Order: sequence, then C-alpha cells, then structure tokens
Amino acid sequence: MMMDKFGKELTVDFKGSEFVDKEQVIRDFMDDLCKTIEMTKYGDLQLMFFGDTPEVAGYSFVQLIQESNISGHLCSYDYMMKDTEGNEYNNKGAGYINIFSCKEFSTDLAIECVQRHFKPFSLVYNCYDRI
Repeated sequence: MMMDKFGKELTVDFKGSEFVDKEQVIRDFMDDLCKTIEMTKYGDLQLMFFGDTPEVAGYSFVQLIQESNISGHLCSYDYMMKDTEGNEYNNKGAGYINIFSCKEFSTDLAIECVQRHFKPFSLVYNCYDRI
C-alpha cells in the first residue's frame, strides 16, 4: 500500500500573550495538547529559558512524541520589530509552535488548546502535508 503523505505539520504563530514566561503554563499546555490531539509523549518535556539578547530570549521547548515532535519558542521581552508593511510592533508575548506528526490530528483542537493556555491577542496558523 502506498501512502499519499507521511504526516502533517501545523505551525501556530501568536502575539500578545501574558503567559509565555510562565513555566507551569507551558508544562500544562504540553500535557493538555498531547491528550487533546491524542499523541503519546516519548520522554520528558525539554524546556529551557535562554537567549543573550531580548530579540531571542525566552522559553524554547521540545516534546518528542511517538508520532514525531512538538516544538516552540516563546518571546518574553520587549523587542520592537517591523512587519512586512513596515509597521512597528512589540514582539513581547509572541509564540511560535510547530506540531509535526505522522498520525492524523485535529488542527482545530490543537489551535483551541493554544488559545486556552496562552490566551493570545492574535493567532495565525498554517498546516502542511509532509510527503
């Protein structure tokens, strides 16, 4: 039997969260996400706060799952950036999450989980088939 795709990857970018620097919120999010989208954790959550400069400082995480991995980076400090149209904005409270799985999962449930835990001001996402 031939597969038409190996899996899918969901990327979620959000802005304006007050919870990106709360370690327990991040841990609770990962537990809830894995249960919600029915993924099997493989080992412990790797969660580190690091970064030498404000534009990169924040928590990064990786959770291996039997079905592949979930990773992300959360921005904790005030840092002014420009969007593609040249408008300035503060990147504090931004988050960038990737969910890659060879097992099918509900993108809607995953996005709801992000919104439930991080309560962002805005959120955009993309979903890609991995071949």
